[in-house]
Amino acid sequence: MAEILKLGEVWETKFYNQDNEQLGINVRHWRVSQITAGSASDTELANGMATVFQPLYNQLCDANSAFFGVGAQRAFPLPRTVFVHSSGIPVANGIGGAGLARQICGLISLRSNVIGRANRGRLYVPFPAGVDNQGIGAPTQNYTVRLTNLANALLAPQVILGAGGTATMRAVIFHRKTGTSVDVTSAPPVLAWATQRRRGQLGRPNISPW
Repeated sequence: MAEILKLGEVWETKFYNQDNEQLGINVRHWRVSQITAGSASDTELANGMATVFQPLYNQLCDANSAFFGVGAQRAFPLPRTVFVHSSGIPVANGIGGAGLARQICGLISLRSNVIGRANRGRLYVPFPAGVDNQGIGAPTQNYTVRLTNLANALLAPQVILGAGGTATMRAVIFHRKTGTSVDVTSAPPVLAWATQRRRGQLGRPNISPW
C-alpha cells in the first residue's frame, strides 16, 4: 500500500549506480516542506527523484556504469516505512572512456546555517571517468561544472507531482538519534578527488539487489 507524504516528515532517498561488481549508493534526506491537495506517495517520490537525478548522474559516471534508480523510505517519524524503488530499467551512464579506480569519487560538501560538524555532510559521487581527471590528479573544470549541476539540484526544492497533489521536498541533514534535521543551505563541490574504500577496485563485490 502506498504511503502518502505528510507535511514535516523526513524522507530518505538512495541514488544507486552500479559499475561492474561495485555499487555506489548516495543517501540523502528531505523534509516535506509543503503539500497541495492530497500530496504525493512514496513511489511517486522515488520516480520523481529518478527523473531529476538520473540525467545528472549520467553525466558524472563512466560509461561502464549504470544508474539503477532511486529508493525512498520515511525516516521520521518512526516507524520507518518499507523502501520503495523507482520504476524503469537501469540506464547506462554517459561519460566514455575507462573509469578511474572505483574507490575514487567526486565530492560535494553539504552545509547548513547551524554550526558544528554534526550539521554538515558530504556526498561521494561514484565512478568518474578517466577523461575527467587532470594530469595533476584533480577533476577537470568541465567535471566540476557538471558536479555543480548535481549540487544545485540537491539545493533546489524538489516538487514531486502526485496523482492526488504535490509534495515539495527540501534537502536536510538528518540526525537519526534525535529525529531532528537542519536545512542544507549550500552545497559547494570540492575541487579534489575523494575516496570511498568500500567501492575499491579489489574490494568485496557489492552488487545491486535489483
